[in-house]
Amino acid sequence: MSRVQELLEPQSEDAVWREMRLHMEWSEGFSLCFLFAPDARAVARIRQWADDAWALRTAPLRLIEPSAAADAAAHTLHGLQQQLDCLGMVRAPVWVQMMRLDDVTESGWDAARAALLSRLNEAREWLVQTFARPLVLCLPKAWRTQTPALAPDLWHIRSFTAEVAAVVASPWITESAQRSLQAVTEKALQPARDAVQAARERCARHPENQALLRELSVALNQFCQASSEAGRYTDAREAALESLELCRQLRSALGDSPQVLRDLSVSLDNVGRAERDAGRSSEALAAYRESLELCRQLRSALGDSPQVLRDLSVSLDNVGRAERDAGRSSEALAAYRESLELCRQLRSALGDSPQVLRDLSVSLDNVGRAERDAGRSSEALAAYRESLELCRQLRSALGDSPQVLRDLSVSLDNVGRAERDAGRSSEALAAYRESLELRRQLRSALGDSPQVLRDLSVSLNNVGQAERDAGRSSEALAAYRESLELRRQLRSALGDSPQVLRDLSVSLNNVGQAERDAGRSSEALAAYRESLELRRQLRSALGDSPQVLRDLSVSLNNVGQAERDAGRSSEALAAYRESLELRRQLRSALGDSPQVLRDLSVSLNNVGQAERDAGRSSEALAAYRESLELCRQLRSALGDSPQVLRDLSVSLDNVGRAERDAGRSSEALAAYRESLELRRQLRSALGDSPQVLRDLSVSLNNVGQAERDAGRSSEALAAYRESLELRRQLRSALGDSPQVLRDLSVSLNNVGQAERDAGRSSEALAAYRESLELRRQLRSALGDSPQVLRDLSVSLNNVGQAERDAGRSSEALAAYRESLELCRQLRSALGDSPQVLRDLSVSLNNVGQAERDAGRSSEALAAYRESLELCRQLRSALGDSPQVLRDLSVSLNNVGQAERDAGRSSEALAAYRESLELRRQLRSALGDSPQVLDDLAVSLLRMASLGELDGDARKVALDEAVGLCERLVAASPQVSSYAQRLTVARQMAENLNPNPVA
Repeated sequence: MSRVQELLEPQSEDAVWREMRLHMEWSEGFSLCFLFAPDARAVARIRQWADDAWALRTAPLRLIEPSAAADAAAHTLHGLQQQLDCLGMVRAPVWVQMMRLDDVTESGWDAARAALLSRLNEAREWLVQTFARPLVLCLPKAWRTQTPALAPDLWHIRSFTAEVAAVVASPWITESAQRSLQAVTEKALQPARDAVQAARERCARHPENQALLRELSVALNQFCQASSEAGRYTDAREAALESLELCRQLRSALGDSPQVLRDLSVSLDNVGRAERDAGRSSEALAAYRESLELCRQLRSALGDSPQVLRDLSVSLDNVGRAERDAGRSSEALAAYRESLELCRQLRSALGDSPQVLRDLSVSLDNVGRAERDAGRSSEALAAYRESLELCRQLRSALGDSPQVLRDLSVSLDNVGRAERDAGRSSEALAAYRESLELRRQLRSALGDSPQVLRDLSVSLNNVGQAERDAGRSSEALAAYRESLELRRQLRSALGDSPQVLRDLSVSLNNVGQAERDAGRSSEALAAYRESLELRRQLRSALGDSPQVLRDLSVSLNNVGQAERDAGRSSEALAAYRESLELRRQLRSALGDSPQVLRDLSVSLNNVGQAERDAGRSSEALAAYRESLELCRQLRSALGDSPQVLRDLSVSLDNVGRAERDAGRSSEALAAYRESLELRRQLRSALGDSPQVLRDLSVSLNNVGQAERDAGRSSEALAAYRESLELRRQLRSALGDSPQVLRDLSVSLNNVGQAERDAGRSSEALAAYRESLELRRQLRSALGDSPQVLRDLSVSLNNVGQAERDAGRSSEALAAYRESLELCRQLRSALGDSPQVLRDLSVSLNNVGQAERDAGRSSEALAAYRESLELCRQLRSALGDSPQVLRDLSVSLNNVGQAERDAGRSSEALAAYRESLELRRQLRSALGDSPQVLDDLAVSLLRMASLGELDGDARKVALDEAVGLCERLVAASPQVSSYAQRLTVARQMAENLNPNPVA
């Protein structure tokens, strides 16, 4: 326990709060503060300051102030338990106020205080070990001498004690306004502070003059605006609320005159902004709606004067923003459109004055945002472009004033976003860069005010996004890092307001994306986790607003991606599932808006990927299909925008992968082909941007895989070669970024596989070796991340296969052994995930084949048996999926070969029979795909090659094998391996002699 601090003499509120907050903030567990005061007014401002301090940090302070003496102790203890149950580990403080005295209406308060202290004294251990958060006990001044005797154990563990001096209140100077004035120290606020103080003094001298109340209200509104611009959101809110109270007081006294109503609506707007800045969206909307109602009342009374129309349009804009914050996009758009109509009406009446043009440009921006939210990108871009034209017109007329430059930069950002939505990345980057230049100009002129720094950070993020779209990852990362530095600077200056924390979390996500693009997975994960922590903090403080929930779901997806990159599949799946749950919650609350549906489809795709990683193919396919259905729904609603088409193509690719995993090759090919068609459509519309070319290359690889599965090797090779050409084009344009090099290596592996299928072993080996060289280059650049090591092991296996085909067994074995070593390294790092175990079993099979080629049968059998054990472990974990069963059947055949080499024909036959049984099971489940028929033929030939099988059984097996091979050759005459196997089968059938099978 730290040393107890006691303020022995009565202290002012400021002095008590200055010391007590240190004990509340610095304590990592239970912290008990005793305040003794003459009355409740003496501690009122201290309580408000504590509430403000925690409302924007973790969660609001909980006030427990019993209203009846009889159950005061029980009521208080129940409140403490409720705080623990509701907030868990969120350490928001509890304020217990027992200041009431006995009077003619109620007695027993002294007995209630004594009972409470006794109960708390008994609960000392619970308070320290379980409650574990700040607790403030406020008692009457006389109880300072009684408390140590009534609760000695409690008194012993206190951390702070103070007696608060009495407060003499002015009738016109409110406590919240005094706190605002004391807290604001920036020189920029001095004029507004002086104006408020002067107005207060006039009110104090002439309390009967109600006109002076209006002057004070106006001064408070100006102070509110200045505080908000300085990032002092709590001070802004307090000033706005005081101004609103004065306006309500004037309305009660003077009635509904136009001036009174307009003043009240202005104060309500300020309260709405302050509540919105503090993240209290429902309170903001309530204030804005009340203001709008007053503006409509004024229009009915006064008609369509310019001031009335402008005030009404401003109120509509405010309501639109709050509706948009709440996720009600249609209501927001309706408000924005009504405001825009009023602004056009004002332009017709007043001409192109600067105020008219600026108001119109702001309304166009608002409409553009709402149209973009609704997925109508062309309408959004039209609105943004009209706004930009007005801003350029204003610059020509007014010059480079700060307001003109900022408005122009905002319009450029909006146009940039809409151009990016439309897939025009170069136009987006041009707009973003012009905006960034203006914001650097503003910083040079105005210095580092919070607004200037935030605007600059927004522009840097936008430029970073556009550079990333263009494949320039280093430029993107530089922009993102500069933005992050500015936002850390803002946090240091302004504290943990909701806006500051959200901005910082956005920058951290951007940096994480760029680090991930650069292959620095640990740095990406660190950034994503810090962002996630901030968003959990915001949820604790602000509750489950749509923006809070969506932001949290985005961070969870990012963390899931980084965990998946690191090979931690269970952690990735947990993050993805939590994100999906939040997005289902948002759909229930907001309905099927385009943003809600798209977000949900993204989360479903992520969950599908993680389920697939875990070997749960049916769960993966279910998630992918639900995502695909949402994407089709969005296409029906929004048409063929670039974003809609790309999202749909991604979902089709995912469904194709899951169908392929399930052995349904025709369904996989259909999905892949539809995706490829969409990506060719996007290329025709958008040209050869890096994103378009990469997406197209991915689709071509997928189609190539499905064509290869179907035995159409020439079609597969054509698709693979086109993909490879695109990736060489991307390398020429973008250089050797990690993503570019990895993509190129994947395409080279695919081409190598297709060349090997066609019997062109030298071409296959050349492709595999080039891929291997790229992956060694990536390892040198990025280190031993799980992705890097796995990719390298795959390339080594491919090279080993090609070397083995060429008869270079020693080179093959060297490659296989290096791959196996990497797989063991990955198992040590990541544990027994399905992917890790399968990769290791494949490497063991390859090593076994090479050892067998070299005549080392015992080493081959050891490798095959270890692989078989892993395959059985996977079957136990994952069940009888097609991939699991086929892998197991391959391992059994390999073990059978090694047992046969060792002369143990009965053991060989047992392995072959088990493999054959699995392959018949696969045929029943999947039908007669080329892979299924070829595997089945191999198993039949292996069994028939054993002397253990009697003549009749051998003949039946060979006849079936010949029939299967004939079907394969007829369907795919270009596949050399099918023809070779048919020749062997026919020879064996003719001779009915045991012969080795290749």
